[in-house]
Amino acid sequence: MYSFRQIEAIVKTSANALPLDVFAFLGSFLEEIIPPIPAPLIMTTAGSLSLTQHHTWLFLLWIAIVGAIGKTIASWVFYVLGDKFEDIVVVRFGKFVGINHKDVENLGKRFNGGWGDEVALFVLRSIPIFPSVSVSIVCGIIRLNMRTFISATFLGTIVKNLIYLYVGYGGMRAVGFFVRKIHNAHFWIGAVFVIVSVGLIYWLVRKKKQERE
Repeated sequence: MYSFRQIEAIVKTSANALPLDVFAFLGSFLEEIIPPIPAPLIMTTAGSLSLTQHHTWLFLLWIAIVGAIGKTIASWVFYVLGDKFEDIVVVRFGKFVGINHKDVENLGKRFNGGWGDEVALFVLRSIPIFPSVSVSIVCGIIRLNMRTFISATFLGTIVKNLIYLYVGYGGMRAVGFFVRKIHNAHFWIGAVFVIVSVGLIYWLVRKKKQERE
């Protein structure tokens, strides 16, 4: 297992070897897929290098957009995994807790891609301390409308990226401490979010089923 400093060194070496927009795209995709890479590290590094390379704030917006594309693609992967997870778990074990696949599908129809769903997901994606992998998995479990998922993920990630880029571009001395704290918080917040969400989904499905019966 690599230490934080080793991962940071690898990321910085990669950032110096690649054009910043390519680094932002690939780094954002890999950071979402590979858990040991701290979520803020890619964008804060890109922000710091943008400062040393004398790029403008407009360039930071471009980096935020490119990074959001990479992260949205990776988030879609976890959306699909969440969907498959629901299929496997509910089909195999749903009978023991009194629910089936159709019950979960009926609940999912409530999340039809309205503006409320889009705003809620956009806000979650925009908050730096909120882990995006957990959100993607839960969205897959409930089968949130795909258009809503993609658009809110993309736009919310741009906002989050700009926050991280600002930290790096501003030359924050405590950026390493900031990245570590965010990374540590992601695990616990993500675990709690998934557990609470699954529990809430189960409660809603059971409630709906009892109402029908």
